[in-house]
Amino acid sequence: MAILEITKLNKQFEGLKVLNNINFFVEEGEIVVLFGPNGCGKTTILKLIAGLMEPDSGEIVSQKRNNHKIGFVFQEDRLFPWKTVYENLDIVSKNFFTNEIERGEKIKKYLDVVGLWNFKDYYPNKLSGGMKQKASLARALVIEPDLILMDEPFSAFDIYDRERLQKETLKILKETNKSIVFVTHNIDEALTMGQKIILLSERPSRVLKIFTNMDQKDLIVKELKSIIISSEKK
Repeated sequence: MAILEITKLNKQFEGLKVLNNINFFVEEGEIVVLFGPNGCGKTTILKLIAGLMEPDSGEIVSQKRNNHKIGFVFQEDRLFPWKTVYENLDIVSKNFFTNEIERGEKIKKYLDVVGLWNFKDYYPNKLSGGMKQKASLARALVIEPDLILMDEPFSAFDIYDRERLQKETLKILKETNKSIVFVTHNIDEALTMGQKIILLSERPSRVLKIFTNMDQKDLIVKELKSIIISSEKK
């Protein structure tokens, strides 16, 4: 069952068309990767899904309609530096759970899930970069969202740390069975994270192809490389 359906989505900024008739859907428990060259509108799609901006035309329809909860993990951790890890989760969860005991149970649950419960009283400046991103993931999970949006969350890390965080995050996402829309322009990351890959063109972005069979690795790599090479030549 589709938890999110995007139909004929269009967006422009000051006359510059960014998205051109975007169509795709996200199944419950599915990790969907948006892949395309820099500037093609991947982050714009996430912001439209999150309701941070409005489309010019088209529809974004969620399974739960008006009661749709969305978690967001950004490129940077965006933790409040003056609050502890626990407090960073609490300030978000207060918007959804008014009972303090219930909030505390949920915060412990998701800090345990990401392996940070023992660091609950640490301030962000005492955490490694990887720990900060895991705290950001816990903050997205603690509201128990229907959908999590992830905008190149590992782009600032070297190859070793990126691969480690990818594996740890995949494990967490499978355990929690969340639906994900994950943005990247890294081919290896798209193949690692994706159960479905939406290949986007250059701006104005349109859907060139949707890959659902991840066993066709050679074909997928060829197609993804072609769009990157094409954009680099221009």
